[in-house]
Amino acid sequence: MATLSLLPVELIYCVTSYLDECEIVYFMRTSKHFYSVLRRRVWSTFTFHEYWQDVSNYLAKLADLTREVGTDVLGYHHIKKIEVLTPRNSFGPSQSRKSGFHDILLGLIESGKIDLREIYIRGNGINRWPQIRYDEYDDTGKCNSPSLVFLRRIKEYAQSKSIREFSMNIATSNILSLVEADVVEFRLLTKLSVCMTLDFRRPPEYETTPGQSAHINQGDRYLATLPGVLNQTAELRELRFRANIGRCMEDGPGSIHDPKLAEPLENLQTAIGNLKRLRVLKIGNDESTDCTSEQIFFHPSFFMIPPETCEVVEYYATVSVAWWRKFASHHFSGVKQLKLNITPMGLEGRWWVGGDSVDLRLYSVAVAGLKEFVVDAREFSGADPDRHKYPRDLIDCVKRKNNCSIVELTGTVKRPR
Repeated sequence: MATLSLLPVELIYCVTSYLDECEIVYFMRTSKHFYSVLRRRVWSTFTFHEYWQDVSNYLAKLADLTREVGTDVLGYHHIKKIEVLTPRNSFGPSQSRKSGFHDILLGLIESGKIDLREIYIRGNGINRWPQIRYDEYDDTGKCNSPSLVFLRRIKEYAQSKSIREFSMNIATSNILSLVEADVVEFRLLTKLSVCMTLDFRRPPEYETTPGQSAHINQGDRYLATLPGVLNQTAELRELRFRANIGRCMEDGPGSIHDPKLAEPLENLQTAIGNLKRLRVLKIGNDESTDCTSEQIFFHPSFFMIPPETCEVVEYYATVSVAWWRKFASHHFSGVKQLKLNITPMGLEGRWWVGGDSVDLRLYSVAVAGLKEFVVDAREFSGADPDRHKYPRDLIDCVKRKNNCSIVELTGTVKRPR
């Protein structure tokens, strides 16, 4: 007689993909066969995915089951990686925290019963990190919020580890609060994705000083914080900056184009240049194939120079002619894949204005040794001769110095002639 245990492993995985972790744990306990098939699939990476606080919380159920049968029976010792996809829900007043599941998991990690090797925390999007009240800071400025206990204890665990034993991967839209909370062991950070909101405008009625700029310039705060963070990340392999910038285009006091950015940007460039293990540098929002005039990396003329260790470099931004001149003169030593999705911007008087076209020729580029050049090659097809997002001779210049594939952003590969 046919039984479930005779199903191929692939079909068992397919069936259990419709179950949450707690339901899978109950299923595993029905037989030794299912336990052996599913234990590594369930436990090698443990995921907090409490997307909504009112959802039925499987972690609270799992806490009760753990107290009933014990940690050894359930197979916690197989956990090597923890993923936290919504920190505010997982670390806030969630069912799992109230049920004591956090304490169970942390106790196993700190006792050595779980050999944790990696943690990934994604706090992108508005209101994704735990809200911290002012009264949760002590006299020394340290935050004692209960919602940060989990991260604090993970950091304490990490402090005795080397990079071969443990690493951290952070994606955050709130790096400033993360630094202030002091919950990341930056020494062990291997991947960092920072989403920067660089333009906050205040209505005039909220001005605290007569004549004060309506901008609350977050760019200044990011520039003051980022170099210090990066100087602690000697093991960083992948770095991504994503921008979320509003309608801040004027070249005046308080804007992201203020000339006073020169020195802070130089400090940021120095910090990037010191990342000797960096392999991947991505600038901009690469989820879509089309740039918008909002994607500015601090300043349209600021060309971020990757370290010589980088093999993959991507620029998704709105840039000026000065940016293109710097691009053309850079050798990109060691870079194998270079990816561009660029939109032009120029000055009209004192105003930076986004445009649909740039009339520019580079004549030559310094980059050599590329294996792949990814660009919106449709711009060079002649379909719209009056619209040029890129210098007209960009692809020809790259081909002359590099025996590489030219890849369109749509995925079509064009081989060099």
